[in-house]
Amino acid sequence: MWWLSGIFRDVYLLARSSYHVQDFFVKPELDDQYLDASLKIETTLNEMPSADYHLHYHLFDANGCLVKEHVSNAQQRMAQIDLQNPRKWSAEDPYLYQLLISLMKEEEIMEVIPVKVGFRSIELKNGLFLFNGKPIKLKGVNRHDHHPDYGKVVPMDWMIEDIKMMKRHNINAVRTSHYPNDPQFYPLCNEYGLYVIDEADLECHGFEYIGQPHLISDDETWQKAYLDRMIRMVERDKNNPAIIMWSLGGNESGYGKNHDAMYQWTKDRDPSRLVHYEGECRVIMNTSDKDPSIDPIASDVFTTMYTDIDILERLGGKRLS
Repeated sequence: MWWLSGIFRDVYLLARSSYHVQDFFVKPELDDQYLDASLKIETTLNEMPSADYHLHYHLFDANGCLVKEHVSNAQQRMAQIDLQNPRKWSAEDPYLYQLLISLMKEEEIMEVIPVKVGFRSIELKNGLFLFNGKPIKLKGVNRHDHHPDYGKVVPMDWMIEDIKMMKRHNINAVRTSHYPNDPQFYPLCNEYGLYVIDEADLECHGFEYIGQPHLISDDETWQKAYLDRMIRMVERDKNNPAIIMWSLGGNESGYGKNHDAMYQWTKDRDPSRLVHYEGECRVIMNTSDKDPSIDPIASDVFTTMYTDIDILERLGGKRLS
């Protein structure tokens, strides 16, 4: 993989009104029967508005028909829309609703923000990966943002063709190795139906060559820099239903306290998704005679790279909980 310098993604200026939506987080949740759902919406304004501002939420189905609406005072950060048996999102049936978040001053529309919503649930139970309550197998690939002529500038039609090729070959998952991909890629995964492991831009290959792979990963003076890479990715991509896991970084980043901090922040911010980090699993395998029975601290899943058959057999025989 070639690394190229220069500006290769959009740079833009955005003008907003004095009161505006600074951030929002849509959180679809299914009930225990995976039937009915609630859409929790956390909306943050740039500052506390006056009482004549309110937020209007409209939820539409894929045909543009209004399903539900909700109005709240703009000073309230949380809103909730309950639905009976909405159509669920999955890689096989990537059904998307459209939510419009409107900031109003009395009857005047100040701004409208659209966001696609997919109702789904993600769980690990008894060693199985459950999606909407059903066990599935991930058949995935790693993907780089790279074009043979334009380098790191990947046109939209190439992204679409990437996804179509994956779908044609029964691939249902993609890992953005080893950095967050172009932000235009994720809505395409929402639309076409691909499960995404979104990976933070963190690699420390160089320290392996001096025999100290954990040098800065276990040095708390670097913790702010580690967290910054995770926070920026999660906050940028959190409203994409296609994302099923957050990855703390590339495989060769060692393991230490800073990964633990990244994991804890991520689980606090978004408990609905799993967190992946192979680096700690490599440490466990290298220090325990390749015994995968030890659970990692900074990862919800146990993953290994270029795994031998005997290790796969050990993983397959691991006691489930």
